[in-house]
Amino acid sequence: MKKKYKKVYSLAHEAGYRNYTVRDLLDLKGKKKLTQINVVSPEEAAAAELADIDLIITGVERLKEIREAAPKTFLTCGIKYTEHESKESITKKCFELIELGVDSIHTNSWNINFIKYVSDFNVPLQGHVGFVPMKSTWTGGVKPVGKTLKEAIKIYAEIRELEKIGCWAVEVECVPADILAEISKITQMLTISIGSGSKGDVQFLFAEDI
Repeated sequence: MKKKYKKVYSLAHEAGYRNYTVRDLLDLKGKKKLTQINVVSPEEAAAAELADIDLIITGVERLKEIREAAPKTFLTCGIKYTEHESKESITKKCFELIELGVDSIHTNSWNINFIKYVSDFNVPLQGHVGFVPMKSTWTGGVKPVGKTLKEAIKIYAEIRELEKIGCWAVEVECVPADILAEISKITQMLTISIGSGSKGDVQFLFAEDI
């Protein structure tokens, strides 16, 4: 067993090894730049673990296979909010994913009350601000968000709310680099940059793009 892995119990109370825990990640804020990759297949997941990618993220479609292919890498899974009409329904789905070995849940464009409800069960959550594809009709289409003072203030307010709820990280997508640089300084969450410059705590890419 490599020294870089530590023994943990998963959220489903199964013993295993991981490269990071949430506590480790929070302690690394401002000290180390991390990497996160979106994977859609077991092959991509295995390659990411072999390459020492810090974090991987995926959807629910092949989650079991992806977890088995990269058993030691911190794994976040996203849930489609359109499939859940209530906070109880989305929480049940979170529990199902936890049983499959996820370490964190990506909230994407959830109702904020759903995020609060799931967080009360001590489920680690990753938020999403800036350009959120499923909210693009509200932000003017597929384009950067945060280039005006009004938009930047809204992003800041959303991050503060996610932080207050207890999210450990927030994906910041297509936001001006100087805005993310300032946000990273004032939030305790890890900021995950996708198209938002190099000043985030984590750099996020899709496996198919690399």
